[in-house]
This record gives sequence, structure tokens and C-alpha cells, in this order.
Amino acid sequence: MENAKNQPSAILLHRLLSPYSMLILALLALWNWVFRIIVEYTNLRPGIPFTYTLDDAYIHMAIARNLALHGVWGINAGEFASASSSILWTLILSGIYRLFGVHDLTSFYLNVLFGSLAVVFAWRVLRQLKVTHPFFLLASLLLVIYITPFPTLVVSGMETTLQIFLTFAFVDAGLLILSDIRQPIRSKQTLYLLVTALLYAAVRYEDLGIIAIFCLILLFQRRFRLAITLGAVAVFPAILFGLISTGQGWWFLPNSILIKNSQQLSLSFLQRLEALEVSPFMFYLRWMILTGLFGLIAQQWLLPRPKAGKAHWIVLSALSVLIAQYFLGILGWFYRYEAYLIALGIIGLVGMGREWFAFFNAQTWKRFSKNMQLRILFAALIFGGAFLSNFLLSRSVYSLSMRAGDAQRNAPIAMMNIHDQQLQMAAFVRKYYAGSCIAANDIGAVSYQGSGCVVDVYGLGNHDIAQATLQKTSLVDTMQKLAQQKNIQIAIVYPKWFPQGFPENWIPVGEWTIPNNVVAAEPTVRFYAVGAERVLPLRQQLKEFASSLPDGVTWQIYP
Repeated sequence: MENAKNQPSAILLHRLLSPYSMLILALLALWNWVFRIIVEYTNLRPGIPFTYTLDDAYIHMAIARNLALHGVWGINAGEFASASSSILWTLILSGIYRLFGVHDLTSFYLNVLFGSLAVVFAWRVLRQLKVTHPFFLLASLLLVIYITPFPTLVVSGMETTLQIFLTFAFVDAGLLILSDIRQPIRSKQTLYLLVTALLYAAVRYEDLGIIAIFCLILLFQRRFRLAITLGAVAVFPAILFGLISTGQGWWFLPNSILIKNSQQLSLSFLQRLEALEVSPFMFYLRWMILTGLFGLIAQQWLLPRPKAGKAHWIVLSALSVLIAQYFLGILGWFYRYEAYLIALGIIGLVGMGREWFAFFNAQTWKRFSKNMQLRILFAALIFGGAFLSNFLLSRSVYSLSMRAGDAQRNAPIAMMNIHDQQLQMAAFVRKYYAGSCIAANDIGAVSYQGSGCVVDVYGLGNHDIAQATLQKTSLVDTMQKLAQQKNIQIAIVYPKWFPQGFPENWIPVGEWTIPNNVVAAEPTVRFYAVGAERVLPLRQQLKEFASSLPDGVTWQIYP
């Protein structure tokens, strides 16, 4: 009689339930969710080209285009601007633009690629953590894809999917190194770790936090040479770009980091704690703190011989960097800044759950001593009570599932928002002010599609404005000086962003307001004529362009 495994039906079932089949199903789920977002967007705006959910995507695209075509890192073709905090993403875009030409959909195709690679490497990390059961493997991957949320990040056009992919690649390499403390420094695994660290650190500056924690683990293991080498490799991209930036008269860190973080850093520690209580990330922080600390304490206190709990280090790494990023940086911004930590935390929690399940599955309750039984019951009581109280306190405020659902629903609306506001601003500038200088505070689309010189009055792409903002000198005087130097024709801005006002000769002429706003900083953008002689032409241009505005966008001309 043949073995059952050799029968065709058994072989087919075995293949269908293989880890590779689970990976394919997870990838199909990701692509399906992305496709649904695009279909919903086309239903909102039939016949309209694909649009990204964030204007920031067009900042990277503008810099990449100028680097590819003119050899200049900046939003304008003729001047350097440290307006991007993602070195690697901009370089990848620029390289593709150089080889294949500038295309709007390049960022989307790259996001599909890197989002898929992120799922593949999440699968690799889960298998390293011995999550191999088909159901749990697939459920874990789907959880990461949905909660992070991958589909919304893919259509954002940003570097976040690349960041998550390299986060998992670095963790994958790190787990291989941790699995063998005797690993020689010149091994293939070490080279894999150093290469992924170099690329990972070049995606976003906050990735250095995860690498720093791994360096501490290596130091704790007395692997000093590898820890120092890894740290040196990781800081190399930031140091190199910082030297280039300072050589151009800008700061060592990109303006996008300094400007966006300045408001958060201006708060006191107590003010940040108060803000955290009403933050939508409170549920995630509490859950990670409870689960991570409980796992580590239980590992050291309950088990007679502590196991090699790699997953605990993943959870605590994600938790530590998340807390540090909240107090030193920013979270949110349409689900992207904390996404890599949420993805990493979920993988760590799944792996930690498998470790404990495997331990208790191998040990019957009767085999524990009375003292150990009391310890387990006491720990379970404390953890269960803390988790229940945390859930009851947080469920009315926010949860990760609500966040993921909001992301899926809001993504097509956000694409419509960017099309209705930022892309219309770019079309207006391209039609009436091509080759001229204009001022704006949302600089992505107008820089990429506007065909003119853009002066960033928010400060990401203009060093004079950034200095005035951070040094708290007169922003109005700086705007006036730049208007004269650059011969600025008009300004398109959010007036609420500038409580100090604008120069006297910046005269408000009209405004546009988009409906159902979920992503634009403000639903209403205002047009200013820089100088009285430009009021009548701008008024006429706004009236003429109003007929081409998308349905639902309202406009007003001031008398």
C-alpha cells in the first residue's frame, strides 16, 4: 500500500498548505486591497489619472527629477534644497528617471514592488521565529498587511513600503546573526547584515533607532567588533548627506526633519504626556508596553531556564523606538510615520506568542511545581487585569483595527483630495505662471508639475524661511525679502498656517475649498497677488480657471 503522502490528493493538499502557498495568498490579498482602493478612486473621479494620497510624494518626485535631469538635489532645477529626509528613496527614483524617463506612476510601481517584498521578508522573519503552521502564518501576514496598513501606504507614493521591507530584511539578517554567537565577522550572514543596515539607515533617519538597539544587543553579547562596524556603516549615509548639505550652506539634518519636529520638541515632557493621553496611538502604546514587559519579565522570572526569546527583543525594540519617536519626532501623517513600528511590533508579538505556546504545550500543568503554578497564576491575573482595563479605557478612543479600517476607507478620498487641491494648484501655475516664481506652503505637486520656480514659505525647500521659523525671527520680513529677490508673482497658501500674517503688498484675491477633506492640511487654499498691479490679472485667471475645477470644489473671488 502506498504511503498517503504519495497519493495525488494528499500531495495536492500538502502543497496548498505549504508556507509558500500562504505567502502567495498574502500577496494576492495585498494586491486585491490596493486594486479596490484604485477602483473606488476612479468611481469618485471617473477618467482622472492616478493620484497619490500625499502631496509629499511629489516632493520626492520633483527632487528626483531635478537630480536625474540637472544634477541638482532640490525642488527647483537651479538650486540645492535639503527638502527630503529619505536619501535612498529619492536616489532610487532619480536612477529610474535617468534610465527610463520621468513618469508619474514610477512611485506607485515601486511601492507595489517594495510592499510585496515587505510581505516576503515578514514571511521570512515569521519562519525564523518558527511560526510555520499554515493558518497562523497566513493570519499573521494578513494582520500585518491590514493593520499596518500596507494598501494605503502603497498608494501614498512615499518611501514607507521600502522602509518596512528593509526593516524586516534587517531583522531577518539580525536573527541569523543572533542565532549563532560564534558567527565570524567575515561571514555571508555578517555581510547581509551590514548591507541591509546601510540601505535601511538611508531610507529614513529614525531607522537608526532599531539599528542602535541591535548594536546594544551585540555589545551585551561582547561582540564589540561587529557592533562598532555595524554602527559605523549605519551612520555613514546620514554623515555623507550632512556633509553635502552643510557644504551647500544648509543644515546637517534635512529641513523636513527640523521643521516638522520643531513643534513637538517645543513641548515640555509633561505636555507631551498630556497629549499622549488623547493620542490615537495610546492603545497601541499600552498594548505594546503590557505585552512586551510581561513577556520579558515572565521569561526571566517564570521559566527555570530562560529561553532564547528573540521575539521579545523585536517587541521591545519596536516599543522603545515608538516611544522615542513620539517624544522626539512625530507620528501619524496619514498612517505612515509609525507604520514600520506597527508592522514590526505585530511580527514580534506573534513570535512571542508562539514561543510561549510552544513552552506551555510541552509542559503539562501537573509537571510544574506548586511555587511555579502560583507564579504563573499570579502573572496571568495581573496581565489579564491590566489588559482588560487598558481595553476598556482605550476602546472608546481608538484602536488599531479602527485605524486600519479608516485607512482603507480614507485612501480613495485622500487621492481625490490631492487631485482636487494640489494638482489643480499645479495646473493653475503651469497654465498662467510657467517660468515665473510663485510662493506656496504645500510644495509637492506645484514643484513637480508647475513648470516654474517655487519658494517654500513653510521652510522645507527654502533655507531662509526655515531659519526664520526655527530662530523665531520675523517671517513676514523674510517673505518680503524673498518676494523681491525672486520676483514672486503670486502666493498659494493656507492662511491658518501663518498667524503672523503676510507682507502688506500680498493681497488676497480668491480661494478654493475642497469637499470631504481627510488628508489636506486645510480644505481651503487662498491665492494672494504679490503687488497691487497683479490683483486684476490674478482675479481674471481665477475666474477663467474655475470652469475646469473638479465637481464639488467651490471657489470664491474677493471683491
